[in-house]
Amino acid sequence: MQGKTVLSARKKHLEFLHKGSEIAYDPNNKFHQVTFPFEYERDVYDFIDSFVNMVFADEKFRGFGALPKDKNMTGFYFDLIAEFPSLTWEKFSTWYFEKKSRLLENTRNVIMNSISSEKELPVEGLEFFSWLSVTTFFSLITEEYFRYHFEKLNIMRETLTAFLGQAYEIIMKELYEDECIDRLREEKTGAAKNCLKPFAARYCCMFHDVADVMHAEKIMFNRDRSVFVDRQLQGWLLAVLDAVVVRSKRLKKNDKARVVFDDMANIRLIFSDRREKGFFAKALKKDREIMRKMAAAAEKAVIEEGVRDVAAECGSGELLNAVRRRDVFEDLLFDRKLRSHLLKLLSEAGTKKARETARRAVMAADLVDRCEGGFFKSVSNREFEKVAGAVLENFTHSLRLINDLRALRSRYGRRSAYTEDLSGIRVMRQSVIKRVVFEDTGKETVACVAISGEDKSRIENTFEEGNLFYMRGEGIMYPGAKGSARGKKYFLFADLRNSTETTMKLTKDTAGFLTPYLNTVYRISKEQNGTEIYFAGDGYAAHFSSPLECVRTAYLIHREFVKLRREAEAGIRRKEAELFKSLAKAGIIDGGGNLKKLIPADSGMGPDIADFIGAAEKEKGLKVPDTVRIIAEEYSMPKVEIGIGITKGELFMAVVGDDNARFNIVLSPSLTLAARLSGSNHEVKEYMEKLYGVKNFPRRVYVRDGRHYNQGVAITGEVFNSIRAEAGVEAADKKEVELSHGVYYYYDGIMERYVVLNKMEEGVRLKGIEGDMEILEVFTPVTDVDGYVNEWIAKRKRGG
Repeated sequence: MQGKTVLSARKKHLEFLHKGSEIAYDPNNKFHQVTFPFEYERDVYDFIDSFVNMVFADEKFRGFGALPKDKNMTGFYFDLIAEFPSLTWEKFSTWYFEKKSRLLENTRNVIMNSISSEKELPVEGLEFFSWLSVTTFFSLITEEYFRYHFEKLNIMRETLTAFLGQAYEIIMKELYEDECIDRLREEKTGAAKNCLKPFAARYCCMFHDVADVMHAEKIMFNRDRSVFVDRQLQGWLLAVLDAVVVRSKRLKKNDKARVVFDDMANIRLIFSDRREKGFFAKALKKDREIMRKMAAAAEKAVIEEGVRDVAAECGSGELLNAVRRRDVFEDLLFDRKLRSHLLKLLSEAGTKKARETARRAVMAADLVDRCEGGFFKSVSNREFEKVAGAVLENFTHSLRLINDLRALRSRYGRRSAYTEDLSGIRVMRQSVIKRVVFEDTGKETVACVAISGEDKSRIENTFEEGNLFYMRGEGIMYPGAKGSARGKKYFLFADLRNSTETTMKLTKDTAGFLTPYLNTVYRISKEQNGTEIYFAGDGYAAHFSSPLECVRTAYLIHREFVKLRREAEAGIRRKEAELFKSLAKAGIIDGGGNLKKLIPADSGMGPDIADFIGAAEKEKGLKVPDTVRIIAEEYSMPKVEIGIGITKGELFMAVVGDDNARFNIVLSPSLTLAARLSGSNHEVKEYMEKLYGVKNFPRRVYVRDGRHYNQGVAITGEVFNSIRAEAGVEAADKKEVELSHGVYYYYDGIMERYVVLNKMEEGVRLKGIEGDMEILEVFTPVTDVDGYVNEWIAKRKRGG
């Protein structure tokens, strides 16, 4: 007996084949990086923003004449007016020909440039990557747009997302069918374009939607006219087809039913055998309701399309009411009165298409009626095969849409609905969506603006490394590594803990604390021969030629940080006195500092007084001194701590730009590790706070279960070995030094004191690094250990 024929899952060619770019920048993540010109990013934002403003425009609906024969355009308009009845054709067509056409043309240029660059670079699959990049960016901007307009648009978010996805689909379908692109592809690469088809779907705008694929399925069944099977019918067909294969003596599946049956070739293979085809027909005979549902769904789609075509030919009129209400087309199959009214409207239209649609409506109603009858044989085999064929085609289409989206997301999208991490691609933004204030009117709005110079340096710092793809309409996509240099360096990354909370409450006094800190970090680094890589808001990165200079810089930064905190503490006391005085003057507290009465907060009073009133309204029995202290701290000294990570690795330096502007850029995987080493784990922080209390939390490095929290200085074992090679490192065990742990130490002649280190008892698990990484803590001036060990060494040298 011969083996069974395998129904295989449809192959999805979703691989971007430029392997060299996967780990060139960050060995801990397997993603590619891409950036677009700011102008392109702004065009995408304008496309979305102008669409939302268009559909919410408060205008009275005006009629229209015959519409263009562009079914994408007219179909989209008819879908929109079903949800937004006042949207005029004039406003829609203006948006379509301006914003949609502009984004289409700019995206076409990006794609054609990627095709032209693929052989020149060479990078196999660069066109695929350009489609993926456009999809990823569009979905990210869409999500970010709704986040900034949450209060206004949250209720309508699903509806707007569905329509924006439809607009995106129109653009990508036109590009997929573009003859100029096809000719260029044939000339330059000779590649097949089937792998690009998954991107020509509206659900790609939810590529990074936190609601995951289930959200796309919901929109598909509720709003996608191209899918007329519903969830119930899809489930029934999956179950019956699966049962056919299970009982078959010649077929078997190699994957899940919903994966195997998204390929119509597999369906045809099943029905090529009379027995399997007969089993499917028998299942339908047992369930006349399913047969009726299949016939109604298939015929409804045909009639609706016909009525839309007639409405587009004849202009606005009574037929438009049917177009606006999709449920009408299924109801007319069962309601004779409703059907007669539609036939009358079609007769009045008088066009050939109207007559064809009227005949189809009559035949469809008769077919559905016979499907409900007591005898299944009243539907001919030919009619049955026609209905079943149309439904099965649409059934596979619905599965394919979701399966393609799921495959793309699995390879290149978010790892889960609960993390921002990507598994395949990261967009380095040239723009940011933020709230801005118009200088002339003082009104606040949300706009897409260019990123700051500090953030822009991130893009410059990766441009020549070999894995940043610049998706522009002209000019080479990815320049390689010309004019580069390499060498071993020591990388320092200094980062502030709780910096987000700090900047959310940024005041003049808070800025007064952060500015000296950043200036101090820069000055100390320069004094110790450090080379600045970049400032990133409240973070600082630099590289050094000497490990001793790098560690000394970290030590001195912590020392200066303590001084700044002392100065800020004095500022707190001044702020407390000022706030007590202001509260007493406003009559809120009495001369003894007790709460007297509360007055409503208004714009004329200071924000600190408003904060006090807000706290008093929330909490009964408020303790005035404690509350004043808390507010004074928030307005005078951020609740922040500093963490510094130091690593060793290969430096990549390159010069990019043209004759008008050139930039030196620095890149290294070790820089990324230094940034990670300077970071913190929230769970470790909570554990240590329970042990020590929030106020008594020692400023050190902590490791627990492979995770770490850094409020001090952490270095890798490789850096420590380099220190050993340059300095006379000595060791003292815990009994000798009378501590709970042993220490290493070496003398720093510049600071005229000993630098003390401790090897952590357990290693740290850093993302993408196999095994635990050995790290050591450098004790800073703020720790007791630093002073204690220096005194212990001094006593020992004195013979004490």
